[in-house]
Amino acid sequence: MLILQCKINIGKYVFNHVNLVTIDSSRANLSDTAVIKLPQKYAGKYLASEINTGDAVEIYLGYKPEMKLEFTGYVSEVNPNIQVEIKCEDSMYKLKQTKPTPLNYTGDLKGLLTRLVPGSTIEVPDMKLTNFKVDGKGSVAYVLQKLKEGFGLDIYFRGTTLFAGLPLTDSKAIADPHVVYNLEKNVINPQLNFRKEADVKLKVKAISILPNNTRLEVETGDADGALRTLHFYNLTTTAELMVQAEQTLKSLKYEGFEGSLMAFGAPYCEHGQIASIVDPRFDSRKGNHYIDRVVVSFGEQGFRRRVFLGRRAS
Repeated sequence: MLILQCKINIGKYVFNHVNLVTIDSSRANLSDTAVIKLPQKYAGKYLASEINTGDAVEIYLGYKPEMKLEFTGYVSEVNPNIQVEIKCEDSMYKLKQTKPTPLNYTGDLKGLLTRLVPGSTIEVPDMKLTNFKVDGKGSVAYVLQKLKEGFGLDIYFRGTTLFAGLPLTDSKAIADPHVVYNLEKNVINPQLNFRKEADVKLKVKAISILPNNTRLEVETGDADGALRTLHFYNLTTTAELMVQAEQTLKSLKYEGFEGSLMAFGAPYCEHGQIASIVDPRFDSRKGNHYIDRVVVSFGEQGFRRRVFLGRRAS
């Protein structure tokens, strides 16, 4: 029988029991978030008065005898309900409290991020910026969101490492092995559809950002299809860009699974890894998919991961 165990560090307190923990981690978002629910009183003290915004948080979860660090960050909000609800954000929390120095930046992306997030380990592509304006308004996190939206980057923290790069190129996730999900063994509730390539209607808009910040754009695919916008860098002709757009369209119009599945707490997985789906009932229905998002729940009802699948992987 598997026995649950946890260790949750919040400020000066350590909790080995919890009513409920949920963790939401997605490559689409700047921040991973967590919500911790605990009894009102601990060691004779009201927790809502003892825990403060900005307190450091570490969440370890697992089955005895092993636990894994699932979340690290800071308290962002404390709600004194019947159960104390403690909302947390990862290292992006600090960047939401930090104002950037105004500048008009020309140079490589890593140089800009080193200025914005000093002391962080940074993994970035070789990408040049020209006259990128940081006006000093908002926060450092606001500037990162601006980079994310303007240049089609994935930007998020893995612990204290800031990743800012093209989607699904995170070296940490790529280095980890596939996570195998057998629909009749270690999956509790699959909410998956198996689609055929002919049934998929997609249109791809491809944008190439040139060193001087001008852009080329092309479109390909089904006129009435769901739109996917992709970003490339330093492709200097529309012909080059169209080749990339058509190759990407082919990879997106795959035959395979879409949706999510509910699994147990083990095996561990994180977004950017590859889920290998096995369906013993239909041997042809199997495939590898990138994981786009993972939602973890741990508490009195057990330990679960909901795994959201993205595009098909090789």
